[in-house]
Amino acid sequence: LRKHRFYDTFLEFGVDNFELSQYFEEHFLDRILSYNDLVEGTIELLDHLKSKQYKLHIISNGFQEVTERKCILSGIDKYFETITSADSIGKRKPNAEVFKFALNEARANIDESLMIGDDWIADVIGATNFGIKVIYFDALNEKIHQMENVNIVDHLTEIKNIIK
Repeated sequence: LRKHRFYDTFLEFGVDNFELSQYFEEHFLDRILSYNDLVEGTIELLDHLKSKQYKLHIISNGFQEVTERKCILSGIDKYFETITSADSIGKRKPNAEVFKFALNEARANIDESLMIGDDWIADVIGATNFGIKVIYFDALNEKIHQMENVNIVDHLTEIKNIIK
């Protein structure tokens, strides 16, 4: 992906310049790492979950190193025990292998696990199909999705009312 994300795009527009594409790639990652604002209610929810002794983990479709750096730079790294990224196993959510790998890494049981996600297909469909309970954070307040046995919240602090 890193070698071809920009190169293939440039080729599509008739620009065959690998060196230029790699320049864009390097600066793209630098730029992504500079955006570390948290969604309102993030720290409040993480503090609540930690106070209840929940073990927290991240499953990301992003790159491992980028996800780790973003967690560090935003100050939330201390809340999470593991980070599983798509590039760790060469698969992306909603693929069941991602959830299987993540549960194994976390040493977690499926019946004691809960996915809180903001992507309907990757998180909700993926986790539900694998057998994990889900809370969907409708971050964009779209109100277009519904599924039996899936709690939907518009604000992260609402999760405290679901997870006691």
